Amino acid sequence: MDNGLRRTAGIAVMAAGFGIAAWLVFGAPPAGEDGWWRLVRMAVGSTATGAVSGGAWLFFSQPKSERDGAPEKAAADRA
Repeated sequence: MDNGLRRTAGIAVMAAGFGIAAWLVFGAPPAGEDGWWRLVRMAVGSTATGAVSGGAWLFFSQPKSERDGAPEKAAADRA
């Protein structure tokens, strides 16, 4: 995957995760004292955390061909 495309996808996934988390904090219907809605909120919160983590991984990760110690042939392929 191209660097620009991977980083753009990472930013988009992180923005979606932040949006979901902000909805949970500021706009979601209040959770009752008991009930299934608390479990739904927990699952959605975990999904938001995973989205932010996955987006950061997409943004900061490097393909094997660009890591230090990769064969010089990979550098020639990028040119």
